[in-house]
Amino acid sequence: MYREHIPYNFECSSEITKLPKNINEIDLVRIVGISCDNAIEESKVLIEQNQEAHIEIMAYSNERGEFEYEIQNKRGDSEISIKQIQQNGYSTKKSHSGLGLANINSIKNKYENMTISYEVPEGYFDFYLVIEPEEESEE
Repeated sequence: MYREHIPYNFECSSEITKLPKNINEIDLVRIVGISCDNAIEESKVLIEQNQEAHIEIMAYSNERGEFEYEIQNKRGDSEISIKQIQQNGYSTKKSHSGLGLANINSIKNKYENMTISYEVPEGYFDFYLVIEPEEESEE
């Protein structure tokens, strides 16, 4: 974002030291990477069209181990189908494989305690991830 001169805001109000135990950190890094790449690519398109681009990112974790991550970016005026963008091979971008959000869904399906939602309020795309801590088993 910095290198591409895309205006952004990153908020992480406290150090994240604990994630739910069952979460593979590489899976989490892949999700964050894909969502950031998508926001950057859309922002670059807006800038090329002399439109305003902006990305907001938030990461949060609490002492229970709950983790939240949200990224919101400005987007063009085209209609977006939440169901369609998650399908393998679908892309709104030229010359793209359309695997990003499909890969995110396949990662999400590995974890019962992970929830991902997408929203497309007017002019924006919002990606929201919550990972609940695993329930402690009673023995």
